[in-house]
Amino acid sequence: MCSILFTNKKPNVNDYNLLKSRGPDATTQESIAGYYFVHNLLSLTGDFTKQPVQQDGIVLLFNGEIYNYKDLDPTAESDSYSIISTYKKYGTKFVKHLDGEYAIVLVDINKQLIIFSADVFRTKPLFYSIENDKIGISTFETPLQKLNFSDIKGVTPNTCNIINLSDNSFESFKIKEFDLNQHKTSYDDWIKAFDNAVKKRACQSGNKKMFIGMSSGYDSGAIACALNKLDVDNKCYSIYASENEKIIDDRKSILKNVQTIRLSQSDYNEWRSYVQSNCEDFVSYQYNGYNIKNDKASVGLAYICDKAIQEDRKIYLSGQGADEIFSDYGIFGHKIMGDQQSTFGGIYPNDLSPYFPWKNFFDGTMEMYIAKEEYVAGSFGIETRYPFLDIDVVQEFLWLTPELKNKSYKSVVGEYLLKNKFPIDVNKKIGFQESQFSLGYLKKILYIKYYGQETCIILGWYKKRR
Repeated sequence: MCSILFTNKKPNVNDYNLLKSRGPDATTQESIAGYYFVHNLLSLTGDFTKQPVQQDGIVLLFNGEIYNYKDLDPTAESDSYSIISTYKKYGTKFVKHLDGEYAIVLVDINKQLIIFSADVFRTKPLFYSIENDKIGISTFETPLQKLNFSDIKGVTPNTCNIINLSDNSFESFKIKEFDLNQHKTSYDDWIKAFDNAVKKRACQSGNKKMFIGMSSGYDSGAIACALNKLDVDNKCYSIYASENEKIIDDRKSILKNVQTIRLSQSDYNEWRSYVQSNCEDFVSYQYNGYNIKNDKASVGLAYICDKAIQEDRKIYLSGQGADEIFSDYGIFGHKIMGDQQSTFGGIYPNDLSPYFPWKNFFDGTMEMYIAKEEYVAGSFGIETRYPFLDIDVVQEFLWLTPELKNKSYKSVVGEYLLKNKFPIDVNKKIGFQESQFSLGYLKKILYIKYYGQETCIILGWYKKRR
C-alpha cells in the first residue's frame, strides 16, 4: 500500500502528510522537468524501491502489486521497474499486459506524455484534476483540494488516460474487453482461476503476513478455504454480529488460526471515532450520501486492522466484488437491497450484452465498498488485495452458462465451498451489522432466515415464491 501525488503546482508538506499512513516506510519528493513527484512507500515485495522510479527519461509513480512482473521482465528489480520496461516494449497500451492491482502515473519526458490509470476495477484509489495548464493526480482528493484544485474526478475504472503535452490533447482507452459468450458448462475452470488468484496474492507477499475478516458467509469463507489449502501463514478474525456462530465454530475446527471477537458498544464507539478522525471521506451521492465514515462495516474493519497490525500482519485479503459480480445483490430474482444495488436480482439472462456492465460491476457499491477497504485498511499502512476481482476469475464467471450462474445463490462460490467440504450456510447472505437491535438488521435477518422457504415474511411484507 503506497500513496502518490503528481502535480505541476508546488506542494508543501501538508499536501502529502495526509498520505503518509498508507506508505509509512519512506517518503520522497522530487522535482523533475517542472513536475513534482511525491511518494509514500509501503515496501512488501521485491527490492526496497523508492519512488519516483526513473529510467531513460521515463518517470513512474506506482501503488499496488503487479503479480506477473517477473514474466514481463525477468531482470526487473521490482514490479515498478517491470512497468517501465513493459511501457518501453508496448507503448501506451502497456497497461493491457499488467496483471495486478494498481494505480499508476507514468511520465515520458521525451515524448511529452503523461499516462495515468488504475486497474480494471479501480481497486487502488486515484483522483485527478486538469484545470487550464495545471495538473494534479493523487491517491486521495484532499491533497488536490489543498493545492486548490476544484474540478476533481475519480479515475474511471477499466480506463487508461493519456495527456499529450505537445498538443494538449487528452485521450482514453479501455483496458480489458470482457467476452460475454456464456458457453462453459462446468465450474472447474472458475475454481482453478480462483485458487490461482488467491495463490498469486498470498505468495507475492515477501515476508509480510496476511489476514482476512472471516464471516460465516460465502466470500471470506472461500478465501479462508483457499489459504488453508495453500498452507500459508494467515489469520482469520471473526466478529460475532449477524454471524451463524455454529458455522464459524465449524470453520475454526478446520482452520489453524482463527480469533473470534465480540465487539462491545464501547469498542464500537472507540473505533467509530477512529474512522471518523483518521480516514479520508468518500461520499457517494448516488446512494443517499453514503460515506465510508458512517459505514458500520468500516468500524469492524478498523478493529480488525488494529489487531492485525499489532501482529505485524500487513496484507488483507478482501472478499469485495463477489456480491456485485457473482450475485448482482440478488437471491433467486429478489433484489436484496432494491433497484439501486441490483440489475436483475441474481437471475442472469441468456444475453448479457444489454446489461453489461451492470450497475455495480465497476461503479456503485463496487466503488463504495472498495473505498471502504482501501481507506480504512490504508490508514493502518495495510495493503488490501482482491482475489474475486482477478481478471481471470471474473472472465471465467462470465463464460459460465446462465444455468450454472443461476443454479443457486452465488453459485460459483457455493460450489467451491461445497467441493472443498468447507462449512457454509447454503443460500444465506451474511454481513457485519452495528447492532442486533436496529430495524435494518431485523429486516435483513428475517429475510435471510425465511427466504428460500415457501414464503418470505419481512416485518409484515409477504411474497410468494415464484
